[in-house]
Amino acid sequence: MSITGQRHAYKAVYKCGFSREGPLRALDLRVYSNGGCSLDTSIPILERTLLHCDNIYQFHNMKLSGRVCKINLPSNTGMRGFGGPQGLMICEIILDQVASYVNIEPSLIRQRNLYKENEQTYFKQRLRNWNIPKMWNQLLETASYQQSLTEIEIFNRNSLYHKRGISVIGTKFDIGFHSAKFLHQAGALIHLYKDGSILLTHGGVEMGQSLHTKMIQICAELLKIDMSLIRISETSTDKIPNTSPTAASLSSDLYGMAISNACQQLNERLQPLRDKHPTSNWSELIENAYYNRINLSAQGFYSTPNIVTNFDQNHAEFNYFTQGVGCSEVEVDCLTGDFITLRTDILMDLGQSLNPKIDIEQIEVPTIVFKIAMMFGTLGVSAVNKCSKQTIVAFRSGRRRT
Repeated sequence: MSITGQRHAYKAVYKCGFSREGPLRALDLRVYSNGGCSLDTSIPILERTLLHCDNIYQFHNMKLSGRVCKINLPSNTGMRGFGGPQGLMICEIILDQVASYVNIEPSLIRQRNLYKENEQTYFKQRLRNWNIPKMWNQLLETASYQQSLTEIEIFNRNSLYHKRGISVIGTKFDIGFHSAKFLHQAGALIHLYKDGSILLTHGGVEMGQSLHTKMIQICAELLKIDMSLIRISETSTDKIPNTSPTAASLSSDLYGMAISNACQQLNERLQPLRDKHPTSNWSELIENAYYNRINLSAQGFYSTPNIVTNFDQNHAEFNYFTQGVGCSEVEVDCLTGDFITLRTDILMDLGQSLNPKIDIEQIEVPTIVFKIAMMFGTLGVSAVNKCSKQTIVAFRSGRRRT
């Protein structure tokens, strides 16, 4: 572990302008990235950091600069978030220090500076379908924030060595490869066999995120057939060449649209037979198409439109942002540093979810992993048992789990 590249460490130097009531006016920020002994992917990681330094807040005037530092340590490399978490953390630290300076409760400072619908980011992108303000207010209510805040103040007055705290944090995350437009392309290959079965291949890698399940769903819905007829072939460049990395939270979008393109071709070829034999089922339709020498194989392709990254013009355009708000209450042992997560509420905007159960699981799994890690870490099993409540809410999906 000591010789392997890690997540880049950052140093941030900033000046922030704000009023006594909390509204932010300006931010002058310089960030320094610990690249290690070689360049690796440090430049694009730094670029993504510079595109996340506002998080969900309107600073009105921003001046940002960054530098990758070459030093005599192992080279650092890309990790989950690819520079985004560093930018978000820098922003939240600034908001905390502003709140401390003006002596206003941190959640109020954050709420007063949230972006609003149709406002423009510092990289000149208009915020469409911006639900963070609505989600913020909803989470404060469902998480019983004010009640918890009062209870925490009482607890801290009566406890000498154990202290509790609560925090509300929101986030937006740019979807896509920000500085590599050429990676926004995807292919898919669909073979229909004369018995009605389907072999589906796409360029995405299944790594436990249920990408294959979503792709089967898309194919089944567009061809109007049962999912059991579809089998996924292993990802291989002899079938789908020049695949893009399964990264940047983009694979469902890319490969789903490539499959949609292939299904559209097949539907156009099959439509004359559907019109001629409207009562035929799927097996009869495909068998008929085979005997009529219709091409039952289709190669789909998709490239994401309207992707812009031009640092010379201070302009970037992303397809959309994922949005979320979280509230966590923790208890810290001031003598040992041990901590317990008492409650966490998460509200995510899933948009038009391809599969709500899978997407909720994507939120739940990291918390389960955290609990398992605590069992083998310094907190011990007793700390896990003290996690009294955890609430995860999927916005728009109509589901709430406790």
